[in-house]
Amino acid sequence: MTKAEITKAALELPKDDQLELADVLFDMAAPTPEWHRELVREAVESYQQDPDAGRSWQEVKVELWPNL
Repeated sequence: MTKAEITKAALELPKDDQLELADVLFDMAAPTPEWHRELVREAVESYQQDPDAGRSWQEVKVELWPNL
């Protein structure tokens, strides 16, 4: 299968499948280290235990860029 054929086939996929394919391709090109996967798992687990414990994006933006 040529690159052009692969591209054409990918563009014909539903958007959800395109995103999944992009994720797979990105992971092949730049694999996520296991320590990072663990950090994300911990963050998701923490959020699931207490979804109200975090801060809104607006609060974080103000802290990061107070002059904007």
